Order: sequence, then C-alpha cells, then structure tokens
Amino acid sequence: MKKLFIIVALLVFVETLYGQGFQVGLRTGGGALFTLNNKLEEYTQATWNSQLYTRYESKKWFAMEIGLYHSNY
Repeated sequence: MKKLFIIVALLVFVETLYGQGFQVGLRTGGGALFTLNNKLEEYTQATWNSQLYTRYESKKWFAMEIGLYHSNY
C-alpha cells in the first residue's frame, strides 16, 4: 500500500512539472434544456450531449478549447 501511494504521488508530481498540455477527446453525458416559449411558459426537456474536443493549455494561464457539440432531445 505504501509503494502504491508513493507511485501515485510521483505520477501526480511529474504531471504538474510540465504545466503545458494538449488534449483530444470525447465527452458525453445527460443534461436538461430549459426553454421559455412565446406565452412565457417554461418547460424542461431531457437531452443527451456528445462532444469532440481539442484543448491546449500554455505554461502560464492561457487555455484554448475547440469542440464539436451535438445534442439529442
């Protein structure tokens, strides 16, 4: 258990040394769409969201992300 903790701590430490990163991936999950129609009536609709994204993080404070987003009702 002690060795596992040391390995995990070293991996976290090494990952934070770089500070610059590039990611490509998929995101998916459920959500809720809240809508207000012309008669000012509110209604909620369940959604399933999918996204393909690319993210770049610089060493300092700047991050840029571009994604393609699709939602099913």
